[in-house]
Amino acid sequence: MQCLCKSDVACNNGCLKRDLRMECGSRCPVGQKCQNKRFQKRQYASFEPFFAGIGGWGIRATKPIQK
Repeated sequence: MQCLCKSDVACNNGCLKRDLRMECGSRCPVGQKCQNKRFQKRQYASFEPFFAGIGGWGIRATKPIQK
């Protein structure tokens, strides 16, 4: 599926791939202005796995997460 965003608008609200919870790829027409490449740009909170006892394993943030 190809991104349909226009080159004058950053991929934000109304981006089909964002609405489908998918990241835009390298062929996004917006290029570097694309705001729908958080994992590719490593823009996520740092986390660590932890053993929660009888509940099994989970993950927790190692630093405070901004809104």
